[in-house]
Amino acid sequence: MKAVNLRELKEIRLNRLCPLVFALSLSVLTAACGTNAANNAPDAAVADLTVLPPDLTPPPVPPNLGCLDGGAPPAVPAMITVSGKVNNPLNKNMDVSGTLVEAFAAGQMMAVTSTTAPADGSFAIHLTTGGNPWQGYLKITKAADATVIPVYLYAAAPLRADITGASVPVLRHDDLSVFSNIAQVTPEKDKSTLFIIVRDCVQKPVEAATVMVSPMAGSTKLVYFTNVAGAPVPSRNATATSKDGVAVAFNVPPDGMGHATVTANWQGTPFLANTVGAWADSLVVMFVEPR
Repeated sequence: MKAVNLRELKEIRLNRLCPLVFALSLSVLTAACGTNAANNAPDAAVADLTVLPPDLTPPPVPPNLGCLDGGAPPAVPAMITVSGKVNNPLNKNMDVSGTLVEAFAAGQMMAVTSTTAPADGSFAIHLTTGGNPWQGYLKITKAADATVIPVYLYAAAPLRADITGASVPVLRHDDLSVFSNIAQVTPEKDKSTLFIIVRDCVQKPVEAATVMVSPMAGSTKLVYFTNVAGAPVPSRNATATSKDGVAVAFNVPPDGMGHATVTANWQGTPFLANTVGAWADSLVVMFVEPR
């Protein structure tokens, strides 16, 4: 039997993790996911993914909190369009045709609109607003593939304008295990996994933010990501977000209404709480912003 090469195993995990974090965060995070071009060697991050070296990086860049100063919000058009592509960031050859993208208004059990993605993954959802901010979420499923995990997408606040170029993940249960294995967590099927991205007023990731999740069970585990050699990886000892602004909460139970609430804090400044559905055996991708 061939001996397991621990370095190779960690390199595989890192190479899978980087594009996954990139797609879930819907922002450019990982310019250094791969190899060192100088010597074609794996990045130093593969040396250890769980016990991390002391943080020697410069102090975090303060986030843009200008939107907390007030000011009239922009008018909301009668219709908002959310468009982009569905894809599996770990397997670009995955057949995403037939992926269902549904939009649900807050508190409603029936989708207000839906669309099915063709082979290229493109989609567009049109939301009638009546001139008011649209509050709800998107649900992504693929009924023809039982290995695909349901994904729910929640904005940080009700939508006031179009969203274009969205990269919406279509993930399999094995893809999610990339996170749980490195974080040393066993996901429970009656609970939810929350992928949390903390952003500032101009939608840039916030470093050094702490995240709070409610409710929590005995098996709930909040794991922050840290940036090692340019790559975001789960950390067992990080206590706040790194420059990627990412945290993952495993095994989050629903409250009495089926919800979970997440907020963040940066140096005493509380961010807007975001209440989402704590969907069982699903992945919830959500954003937390100042307002």
